[in-house]
Amino acid sequence: MSNDLSSLTTDFEVYEYIKKHLLLQGAKSEIKTHFANGVEIEQGCAYRSDDDKKCAVGCIIADEFYSHLLEGKACHQQDVLNAVQKSVLNWTVNPILLQEMQIIHDEKEVDEWHLFLEDMIRHFPNRNNFVQYPEETEIE
Repeated sequence: MSNDLSSLTTDFEVYEYIKKHLLLQGAKSEIKTHFANGVEIEQGCAYRSDDDKKCAVGCIIADEFYSHLLEGKACHQQDVLNAVQKSVLNWTVNPILLQEMQIIHDEKEVDEWHLFLEDMIRHFPNRNNFVQYPEETEIE
């Protein structure tokens, strides 16, 4: 699916791409023990797992721009955003959209992903740009 990244140009297209990836994969991308920035982490969600699964943001990072050093970093941190931007050249990266998609992967049960992903449609009133509504929180 990564060869499709160059065709993505809008927030909605990126949302659809990630949604399709997550629903087809049907499992979280997790690693049991890893070192993130020199700190051992017992278990957690990962951009890439040992069994080739990818999280919401990991699926839009091309192989040549992925590094294990991204693990343990939040999706709105500059290293991660840079990897996404290099991978999806024709899209202006939207960190809030990435965070919302990542929350679904990391915090929601897999069998409920489809519900949360479908609910996100309301954030695309014109099927183009992601709109965050005032009652919702932003990246801290």
